[in-house]
Amino acid sequence: MGAIFVFVLVSAVVLASLYLVYKWLLSRENQPTANRVLLLSFYLVAPLAALSLMHGGAGGSHPEIDFFGMDLVGVHEAAQAAPAADAPAVPWAGIAVALWLAGVLLCLLRLLVQLIAIQRLARACEPCEIDGIRVFVCERRLAPFSLGENIFISRTDMNQDCAMILCHERAHIARRHSADLIVAALVSAVEWFNPAAWLMMDELKTVHEYEADRAVLRSGADARAYQILLTKKAVGGSFPAIANSLNHSKLKKRITMMQKSQPGRWRLVRALALLPAVAAAAFVINTPVVASTLDGISASAFAAEKPADKVNQNSAITAIAAAENQPGAETQDVPDRIAGFPGGEVRMMQFLVENIHFPENVDFDGRKRCVVCFTIGADGKVSDPQVILSTGIEALDAEALRVVSTMPDFEPAIENGTPIATSYTLPVVFSYTPDKED
Repeated sequence: MGAIFVFVLVSAVVLASLYLVYKWLLSRENQPTANRVLLLSFYLVAPLAALSLMHGGAGGSHPEIDFFGMDLVGVHEAAQAAPAADAPAVPWAGIAVALWLAGVLLCLLRLLVQLIAIQRLARACEPCEIDGIRVFVCERRLAPFSLGENIFISRTDMNQDCAMILCHERAHIARRHSADLIVAALVSAVEWFNPAAWLMMDELKTVHEYEADRAVLRSGADARAYQILLTKKAVGGSFPAIANSLNHSKLKKRITMMQKSQPGRWRLVRALALLPAVAAAAFVINTPVVASTLDGISASAFAAEKPADKVNQNSAITAIAAAENQPGAETQDVPDRIAGFPGGEVRMMQFLVENIHFPENVDFDGRKRCVVCFTIGADGKVSDPQVILSTGIEALDAEALRVVSTMPDFEPAIENGTPIATSYTLPVVFSYTPDKED
């Protein structure tokens, strides 16, 4: 679950970068169809870019070993200044994942409530069919809207302004705008913490209205009469957030867009600015602080998924230690003192950096994670190392096992004043970027 959460975070950063550039350079152009395609493409580009960034990582031109994506260069100096931590830290990563899941569930529940409300409204309205489109005529006063292949309209509007309103809503149906909004609503639910996701959904609705307005004017409707209609319908709220409502967005923006001329070819140059937006997102994600935090969340959730384990996450930049009592030991939620490397976890990083040797004849581009579980006996000795998450490269797994087997005695876990045997889970990330010829 932690890896999924990290994927969502990275995707959110990319989506926000793309949206900001779009809003800055392209949103005011009179090209609603092109802008709609761009916005929808962001929902595809963001996860693909996130997958690429998560599998690529920041690497130099030489093999190196890092923890949670943080290159361990200069760790000797850090080890001299960092004191050993004895008390377990608050599991912020687990809390963040739990809050994210709660937010997703609440947003999906909100979406379900909206759909149920529309279904109940349909049962309360009089259905009829006009030109092959199903229309629900409602006695209550509401702004006309469409969802799927259904149009909802008040009886007053049906009697007064039926032609232009139905033309407007049929444009939404013909262009399948409801499908866009369903996708946007699901993305907003998954990335509920990302303001760009909600702003993009609102931007999609605005673009939909631009497209529908253009369709009405191209059908031969009088522009002035149509603008007067929009002014009349600007008062009052639209029914549900998931539907395309006639009175969505600011009236001034829509009337201004109707009067704008088509943009020139140079708009394509503006669209190229989206490429640096992805590069900027990659730069932010691969900074050491952000990369180490994201990898820490991912690995933390891995340990948290083992309910029998006792988790010791003393530092966000070092490996997670997941301790559990050996069979025969008295089961406790958390020992009085968690087993620890002599001198602290930064010293453990220093030991690994000095003793891990990158295997020869191993060639890959990016990062490979190996998670090793081993036992720390009551005497502090390391035994029985096992790979529980493989890199997929045998030589890397073997090197991780070798160096763990050579680790010095730990300070054993203490329970009720007595040393006890525990297990320890240590993720090691191998980062490598092959030298490229000029």
